[in-house]
Amino acid sequence: MKKIKRLQMVLVFLGGMSMIFTSCSEDDLAIQGCTNITATNYNVSATVDDGTCSYLSDLFIGEYSIEDSIMGGIVWDEVWERNYNIEISQDPDYPNQIIIKNWAKIYVSDLASTEEFTRVIAQVDGDSFFVSFQEVSDTDGYHAHTSNGKVTADSIFFNFEYENWFGEVFWGYGSGKRLE
Repeated sequence: MKKIKRLQMVLVFLGGMSMIFTSCSEDDLAIQGCTNITATNYNVSATVDDGTCSYLSDLFIGEYSIEDSIMGGIVWDEVWERNYNIEISQDPDYPNQIIIKNWAKIYVSDLASTEEFTRVIAQVDGDSFFVSFQEVSDTDGYHAHTSNGKVTADSIFFNFEYENWFGEVFWGYGSGKRLE
C-alpha cells in the first residue's frame, strides 16, 4: 500500500512539473478587447485593452457651423441672430463627456487670440447632451446655466442660458450642421 501511495505522489509531482514546463505563456491566455466598463463595446472577458473602445461621445465629435438666436441682458426684447462655429471633442479624462468650444459664442474681450475659446463640459446620454451649471472656462465669472442639446445624423440642436459676471442673463436656441 505504501508503494502505491508513494507512486501516486511521484506521478502527481511529475504531472505538476510537466504542466509548469508546458503551460501557455501569459500572452497566449490574454483576451484582447475593450476593457473600459464605460465604453459601449466593453468586453467583460477582455484582459488586454486593444484600443478599440467606443463611447457615446463619439457621436458628437466634430466641428459644427451654428446659427442661433439669443436674447437677454439689458435689452430683454431684442433678439440677435448669429453665425459661428463650435468644436466638440471628447473629454480625455471622462470619455462619456464632451468639451464644447465656443458654446453660445460668449464674447470675452480679453481672449488673447482667436485660437482660444470659452469651453463648457457636457454629459452625454445617447444622442443628447446636458450642460450643468458651471463656470465657463476662460471667462471671469461667466456661468453656464443648465442647458441641453441633441445630435441627429450630421445636425445639432441645442438651447443655452448663461450669466455674465454682473448678473445679466442671456438665453437662446441654436442649430447647425457638422462641417466635413
